[in-house]
Amino acid sequence: YISGINAGWETGANPNTLGKVTIKLVTDEKEIKQDKLILRTCGHGGRTGPPQSACIAAHSHGYSKFNMSLSFDNSGIQTVTFQRDGLVQIVAAGARGGWANGLLTTKGGYGAVAQGNFNVRKGDSVQVLVGQAGTVRGYGTSTTSSFGGGGGGGTFVWNATDKDAPMLAAGGGGGGSASVTSNLNEKRYWGTPGRETEDGGSACPNGGGGGRAGKGGESENNDRNKGGAGAGWLSDGNCFGSYDSFCGKTLAHGFIGGLYVYSSYGKNEGGFGGGGASGY
Repeated sequence: YISGINAGWETGANPNTLGKVTIKLVTDEKEIKQDKLILRTCGHGGRTGPPQSACIAAHSHGYSKFNMSLSFDNSGIQTVTFQRDGLVQIVAAGARGGWANGLLTTKGGYGAVAQGNFNVRKGDSVQVLVGQAGTVRGYGTSTTSSFGGGGGGGTFVWNATDKDAPMLAAGGGGGGSASVTSNLNEKRYWGTPGRETEDGGSACPNGGGGGRAGKGGESENNDRNKGGAGAGWLSDGNCFGSYDSFCGKTLAHGFIGGLYVYSSYGKNEGGFGGGGASGY
């Protein structure tokens, strides 16, 4: 989702593993100041957001020169308050999906990038959620493993006083998947990238469908072999029955990533920002 002046987005354009938000003061529509505030994951990973203490430590170098102030909570939300009127450019990048287990050539998809320029007044605040990568499973790295990577979390920016629609939403990339049998008959699929539309991408080569018009996606059926769907701004991912935890959750439920627990191999998680967990 994009809004603002000179808004735009690009599929899979974040070359990095983690999400990021950059905010720059614009002196006019053609000149961008070099000073920029960069919001990251505060050194945190997994399906939940960074605690307040981690973000305070991450920004201990200060940020007063940006004419913005920062505050944090324990749910992973970072709040930026502007100290002057002006035009700002905001760029949001979604996180990457996890790689399939034991197959480092089967990569997760890259996150999308969304941007726009916005007129702000002194005292206005925006809230930011920076997506975290889907987990790269560290359990059971046998070449006969069939575990996929978790979906990357989306990165979202919204007006602190209006949560009806985001200002920017950059989707995370899908997790990589693989099927490897004992005779090494391999099928490998890279994760799909975060897209430059309000609709999410579907699973590859099969599985659930992406969300539509800002809603969460939907898993194909009640099957632990399928990955969980990612969340959208408007709703959770839709999983079924006992596999509901696979799906990512929306803002009302903390934007936590999906969770899959398999007793022999530990757990697999979608990234914070509503990424879906991989199945078996």
